[in-house]
Amino acid sequence: MNNMGKLPNLELLLYKAQQILSNDKDFVPTFNKVCAEAKSKGYFLSPDFDVEVFSQVWSNTATGFDKPNTLSGQAITEAYTTVVHERITDAYVVFFDNKPCYTVNDPNDVFMNDLKNHRLKGIAEAKEKY
Repeated sequence: MNNMGKLPNLELLLYKAQQILSNDKDFVPTFNKVCAEAKSKGYFLSPDFDVEVFSQVWSNTATGFDKPNTLSGQAITEAYTTVVHERITDAYVVFFDNKPCYTVNDPNDVFMNDLKNHRLKGIAEAKEKY
């Protein structure tokens, strides 16, 4: 039997990602700049999203929320990872089991490779590597 949590509510996670990005200090100026350039050429842009969902296996119950000095159980845990990608700015919001974990505004090759392989890092490693 599958021990994973409930399937992600994609509408809700997309809404949450939009809220997160609308308050992100890196995303907002980038999006505004792209929109201003488009407006000067006579067209209007609005955010454009893709959503990808896959499962990941973690070595503890903290899943991707593996902050240093965080207490978690040592049990193999499978959780859904949902990645919301804003295509105009190439920004990503990563959720683990329906909870927002981190944002990647300028994805590097390591992030793109990990996303392709469906093996994203937890928050502690993501800050260093992405």
